[in-house]
Amino acid sequence: VAPSYAPSSTPPTHRVRFFARHLPDLGWEPEVLTVDGAHYEEPPDAEIDRLLPDVRVTRVGALPARWTRRLGIGDLGMRGYFHLKRELQRIVASRRPDVLLLPGPPWHTMLLGPAMREKAGIPYVLDYIDAWVNSMGADGRWWTKAHWFRRLAIALEPRPARGAAQIVAVSDG
Repeated sequence: VAPSYAPSSTPPTHRVRFFARHLPDLGWEPEVLTVDGAHYEEPPDAEIDRLLPDVRVTRVGALPARWTRRLGIGDLGMRGYFHLKRELQRIVASRRPDVLLLPGPPWHTMLLGPAMREKAGIPYVLDYIDAWVNSMGADGRWWTKAHWFRRLAIALEPRPARGAAQIVAVSDG
């Protein structure tokens, strides 16, 4: 479940692309659930398609950034969360995946792991490209967006982290 995938060329896109390319060599049949590129805020990478593995890709909608930015929310995982959840429930009902890989950022989609484990018993793996809880917003300035994003991260991260079948990360740090 990767909100950001081609035509984006962000680091999460490449992590998912690499996993999807090499998992068949290990006996897995990957499928990518992502937000449609029309909802990305970064410019599309016209060349990335030639790097993509041949896997099933399902694309969903998201709340428009031009609406959510007025509320201070641009995060693609937050904007696409309910669309991704609805489609993931359909995929689970029809194809029952063996495991879910949830890369972050964006981190809020990691909350889909516990939801699917509780609903259907599907294990999930969290792939930390960056830390969800970090020092941004830790300076005590309660009126900043960074402060409240950090508080939200501190409140939300433990649930998916506790229930993960595995956690992988870019670095030990």
